Amino acid sequence: MAAIIPHRPAPRYLTRAERARFLLEIRISRLPAYHSSMNSQYTTPRLVAVAATLLLVISCEKSEVRSYSVKKPQAPTENSPVAESETSGAMRAESAAPTAEAPRWPIPEGWSLLPGPKPMRLATFMAGSGDNALEVVLSEFPGDAGGLLPNINRWRAQLSLPSATLDEVRAESTSIDVLGVSGHMVHLRGEASHMLGAVLYNSGANGTRFLKTTGSPTAIEVHKPAFEQFARALAAQEKGQ
Repeated sequence: MAAIIPHRPAPRYLTRAERARFLLEIRISRLPAYHSSMNSQYTTPRLVAVAATLLLVISCEKSEVRSYSVKKPQAPTENSPVAESETSGAMRAESAAPTAEAPRWPIPEGWSLLPGPKPMRLATFMAGSGDNALEVVLSEFPGDAGGLLPNINRWRAQLSLPSATLDEVRAESTSIDVLGVSGHMVHLRGEASHMLGAVLYNSGANGTRFLKTTGSPTAIEVHKPAFEQFARALAAQEKGQ
């Protein structure tokens, strides 16, 4: 005689997992009634399958959702080479340190080449020693690097000097012209410090070299002849490359 199963109305507003559990409970409750009239080889596997299905449904309800955070890339700082290049005329170039394969710089007597690479520099030199020593920076960029006038006015702004016109720059600068290399050297005079700068454009290589130093008026005057000598030697060296 089959067992009498009491009617169990399904609750309303059940979740999918709750409905599945409710139906499984009904199916499990009916299994003992069939056990007496059916083969145990059929009933036992069925019990195992139903139980496994119930466990699967229950485990789905307890599954965890894990979230992972990814560290945001750090933006370039003002001191990084990229930020430095963007603020100095939006020019980008790889810094090239002097190596054994690099040409020997025709530095003047009393100057020395400082070791180690530095960002945005082709080479760094020390002119003289003591109180009148100056750091001289040589850099290189592709093309005309913005042109003569914007770069000279950028240097003038560093000394709090007003911008100049192209005619004024040419009138106040010393020309350094070698076959294939067109250059200008300027002596800028600020209130507290002076600056020597040379812009050397090589049309054959389509590149520009900048030679620059800043210091006291006395130190600038001491090293000005050697600075001009070095700028002309660099122009001649570029012609030979």
